[in-house]
Amino acid sequence: MFKLPADERLLRWRTFRKNLDTLSLSDAALETIKLWAQCPFSPYYLDIDAPELWPDAWTLLTDNWYCDIAKALGIIYTLCYTKHSPTVELRSYHDPVNKYDYNLVWINNGDLILNLEVGEVVNKACIKKDWKLIRCFQQSELKLD
Repeated sequence: MFKLPADERLLRWRTFRKNLDTLSLSDAALETIKLWAQCPFSPYYLDIDAPELWPDAWTLLTDNWYCDIAKALGIIYTLCYTKHSPTVELRSYHDPVNKYDYNLVWINNGDLILNLEVGEVVNKACIKKDWKLIRCFQQSELKLD
């Protein structure tokens, strides 16, 4: 999907989202994380400290640049524009041991977490106690209109 021209990419994304409507939320989350595991990686596309500059879903898919934050947004947009309408958050954690930041998609209070392991859905039990929550963006703060 990500190698297609922008108009075809948007059409394919719409079809993908419609197909998610036929699945359970957990299966839809799994299919979504599998899709977004295929997106091209572009470091430093979006700034965690400038959410007001983050693109809406259609601009994100049209631009086709995906840092870890953009990938998390793509996951959120994909799931939120289905009949499932889950409660979502984008949470950024810092792992002090590995000196790495994770931008995670929390669905329904951490029952499902995406963007931690490539192609896998986990839950909040996978968040290590020494990780520091840096930022948390509630659903109302994301461009979902």
